[in-house]
Amino acid sequence: MKKSFLGLILLGLFWLVACGDDKTLNSEEGESPLLLTLDSLRLGDSAISELNLDEFLVSETDAQLSLSVQCTALQVENPIAQVMAYFYEPSSLAEIASCKLSQIATQNDTSSYAGDLSFSLKRTEVGDYTLVAVAQDASGQSANTFRRKIKFKKNNTPPVLSSVAFSKDMLNVSVAPYADTLIVMASVSDDDGQDDIATVEAVYSGNAFPMYDDGDEELHGDKFLADGIYSRGFSANSSNSTGLRTFTFHVIDKSGDTSNTIEKSFYIKSLGTK
Repeated sequence: MKKSFLGLILLGLFWLVACGDDKTLNSEEGESPLLLTLDSLRLGDSAISELNLDEFLVSETDAQLSLSVQCTALQVENPIAQVMAYFYEPSSLAEIASCKLSQIATQNDTSSYAGDLSFSLKRTEVGDYTLVAVAQDASGQSANTFRRKIKFKKNNTPPVLSSVAFSKDMLNVSVAPYADTLIVMASVSDDDGQDDIATVEAVYSGNAFPMYDDGDEELHGDKFLADGIYSRGFSANSSNSTGLRTFTFHVIDKSGDTSNTIEKSFYIKSLGTK
């Protein structure tokens, strides 16, 4: 068994980027040659857990940051071969930046490591990002990984749901065994552009159905890619009960802000029903 301890201090300005696969290193079972600890994130002398991207803009749409990472590790039987830092985006955990930390000081059996992560992001790429520190010995075995979250936000205004339209106001279930289909279209806008839209939803009976602006007319009924009109098809056949269906529509942006809501209804009827 091996023991190790690491104190990690993060000092940095923050600028932005995108890309990559999680390269977290995993040791074999029972092997933990080096144990790292990430203690704090700092901007100057102030501990931080979130940053506003608008404070680091280099253009109207882009921000740049440089994150300084410092760690301390306890040398054990297997000497430290390298210490790495990785920075990951919120949803897909794609790697934004990485660096090998350089040894900067040694005292007794304790060594300090430091390095810089520099990257770029669009100001709309808000969310909870992850910093990971990991160490390896010469044989490639790694210590436990340690993670810290950094929240990136921006000055934000909520999105707007302008209108909702149906291709028709009734589904006829008498066409069994075939389903009858209507297309729902929601017109959406956002002051920060269509890239700031996270999701457009049609909600019925507590269930949220995502809508799409992907230009896939066959699959989703959406005619044009990224035109601000989100679409979805709804179908019914003889297995569905007849009656009025009322949906509530709303938009959520990447900052988590929600638009106004619109309610709209259509009927499911059978032949001869009025």
